[in-house]
Amino acid sequence: MAEIKSTLDLVMERTKHLSLSKAEKNEQQQIEFGKKISGILQKYIDKVIGKKEFKKQSNALKKEYDINDDKIIIKEISDRLMLDNGNSDLFLLLREEFNINISSVEKIIDDYKNEIEAYTKNTINELNENLYKNHFISGNAILPNLKSSPQWESSIYKINEKYSLKFAHEKKNLTKHT
Repeated sequence: MAEIKSTLDLVMERTKHLSLSKAEKNEQQQIEFGKKISGILQKYIDKVIGKKEFKKQSNALKKEYDINDDKIIIKEISDRLMLDNGNSDLFLLLREEFNINISSVEKIIDDYKNEIEAYTKNTINELNENLYKNHFISGNAILPNLKSSPQWESSIYKINEKYSLKFAHEKKNLTKHT
């Protein structure tokens, strides 16, 4: 009787002569290393491990995967940086453990927050003036609904878009410092 082979058996039989080149093996190792570093980084962000333990575990992984530079680690960290979220723990790693000057990234974040804050303040003042002009409502207890301003959301989106491009560019430059 003929033997019935599974799809996996057929694939294995037809590909048994194939093997990965050295470059492909290296690329595969770097991808696997990046995934493991990502896990360690998440533990650090979640405060399961501290800065010293992060460094210890990442150095052990570098040794295990025979990786000599920190570019993959720095890329994983910079990929997690957000324009409008707290980045202090990640900045601490970049600054203290990898000796990277992050002032350009911090400046973009500060400029972004300042522009959002200034635009929001101006919009609130305009809405308060309109409330007074049109409805004779005024006072310190009045907090206008910013979302009722047709331009506010689209302007905030445009500001975010403008700074996101600059931010992405500067994050990409972080790996060049190693």
